[in-house]
Amino acid sequence: MNSRRRITINLLAEKAGVSKTAVSFAFNNPSRISKTTRERILRIADEYGYVPDPVARTLATRKVGSIGFLIPQSIPVAFKNPFLSQVLQGIGSVCQKEGFSLTVVPPLKGCILKGIRSAAVDGFVTFGLETHLKIVELIRQRNIPLVVVDGKRSRNIPSVNTDDLGGAEKIMEYVLSRGHRRIVILSLKSASKVDQENFSRVRDLRLKGYENALESFGLKIDGRNVKVINCECSMAGGRKAAEKIFPLKKLPTAVVAMSDIIAIGVFAYCREHGIEIPKDISLAGFDNIPEASLISPALTTVSQSAFEKGLKAGEILIDLLHGRKTDNFVEFNTDIIIRDSVAVNRP
Repeated sequence: MNSRRRITINLLAEKAGVSKTAVSFAFNNPSRISKTTRERILRIADEYGYVPDPVARTLATRKVGSIGFLIPQSIPVAFKNPFLSQVLQGIGSVCQKEGFSLTVVPPLKGCILKGIRSAAVDGFVTFGLETHLKIVELIRQRNIPLVVVDGKRSRNIPSVNTDDLGGAEKIMEYVLSRGHRRIVILSLKSASKVDQENFSRVRDLRLKGYENALESFGLKIDGRNVKVINCECSMAGGRKAAEKIFPLKKLPTAVVAMSDIIAIGVFAYCREHGIEIPKDISLAGFDNIPEASLISPALTTVSQSAFEKGLKAGEILIDLLHGRKTDNFVEFNTDIIIRDSVAVNRP
């Protein structure tokens, strides 16, 4: 027998002793046939090297078999941030388990709307989009489901989030408990308008958490002892922020960054300029990316579940695609990870 000669769906059905419809169900809708029948069809298909035509399969099922992960930046820029990579890994693990491919959808020629229009996917996981944006409306017009990671709570769009406010409050309370009263907060911004809207919810919640902690110690963001510097969420953004901090006449005793990747940029600047952490200045972050534990001294930070957020978002989207009831809002707790980058301040 030539097990590798070209085989059609009709011949496969004949060999398996089933109808052509049963073969289609085996690949596209397995719940419609028995497990035993499906296994027999797949075994014979493998023996003869039968692979369903993906175009015909898409036309028949109106499904592509792919989940889109929408990112607001170009791929080289976006995946410099390890946090985003961890979210992607979480989504990818669900896709692998459920038999979906994963498509990363960046802006096309700088336009994220073009990326959405051209993406051949069954649904989107997006990062931080507000529900009022044109981007969300366009996805709705395509009549495919959407799940938002780090998005505002909405009745119509499921979201998977972190307790950003609580995490920020914890890390600032810890810094203050170590005696620090001159503090610079490194906030999130982006050169991209879409990206800036993505950061707005996370930024506002974390800033509110910092403010709550400061208030409990009788302090506030006043532009003198406690000030905010906006910087891009990247190592380069952290370096540029450090360039603004260290020429100050009255240096802060601690820097609290809204992202580990920003804090690591500050760390790199300090190392290059002979500034010792935490001897000369203390440093704290947010995210607990793997690199936070690898630098020396290791970074004190807030741990959030990036992989688990991606995993949950992927699971919710799969549930929506299968018409199953699912969670509409999920929020993961945060923990403070105390390492070596925040010292006791002794006036």
